[in-house]
Amino acid sequence: MEERTDRLPVAVALAEIRAVLDRVDAALSGTTPPALLLEATTARSLTGRLDALASLLLAEADRAHASERAAGTPTSTWLAIDQNLTRREAAGALHRASELAAHPVLGQAAVAGRVSTGQVRAINTVLAGIAPQLDPTQQVQAESLLVGMADTMDSDALGKAASQVLAKVAPADADELLETKLQREAEAAHRNRSLKFWQQPGSVRFEGCLPRPLGEQFITLLDAHAEALRRTAVEARDPLFVNSTPEQRRADARPPTGPCCDRETRTGCGCCESDRETRLRPAMPRCRWGRCGWGWCSAVGW
Repeated sequence: MEERTDRLPVAVALAEIRAVLDRVDAALSGTTPPALLLEATTARSLTGRLDALASLLLAEADRAHASERAAGTPTSTWLAIDQNLTRREAAGALHRASELAAHPVLGQAAVAGRVSTGQVRAINTVLAGIAPQLDPTQQVQAESLLVGMADTMDSDALGKAASQVLAKVAPADADELLETKLQREAEAAHRNRSLKFWQQPGSVRFEGCLPRPLGEQFITLLDAHAEALRRTAVEARDPLFVNSTPEQRRADARPPTGPCCDRETRTGCGCCESDRETRLRPAMPRCRWGRCGWGWCSAVGW
């Protein structure tokens, strides 16, 4: 492959990109649908390439202690001040930059537009998970393999490709290495479990982290209740439900905080046949009564 001779220094290229962007006509009226789709996807691809380039430049600046020499402050602090970022945003940007710079094959592919931003995150996650089980040569092989797999896999598929990678770069020990990886992930998830909340005007904001099995069980519970509420709202032709966002519907799908049904008639929670017929709660096999999956009847002593 012949090496290109028309490459520009980074400073010159960025200056030209800025000049071209300043000349862009943002008026979209009159654009045909095919052209609009092409322009949108092209802009997204260019955004990913520029983001990768920015990460590599930031990582190199941090490695060279450029901000300390030029401004007498750490890179994350300088970035927060210069770009008007929060400390968390600046630290996150620096972490992602260092992570990408640690994988040169992936970094070059990202700058070239061969992998998207989401794929970069997925590949970095996989590499971080399997790296302790591989020697340096195998780590490079795994990186190149994942970059190649990105041609046909989206970020979700890449994030689940650890077993495939281990089977190719360390076939003799793949099963044992995968078991070790899963064990470490489970231990890390247990250590990182958390629940935080902040009081806001008129509301409470939550942020948490659960081990995957518990988190998936929680999501299943919410989604099941959301689906039951959706069916009820559709049957009642509730206009407020139609105008709700998916996030608002999931917030509305919280389980009840008190007795789920009338203690005398046992209606309203799905624990009896009449509720299953009216579909006020989804049928799930974890209830004391074997029908609703919520267990609130047990909580009130039935």
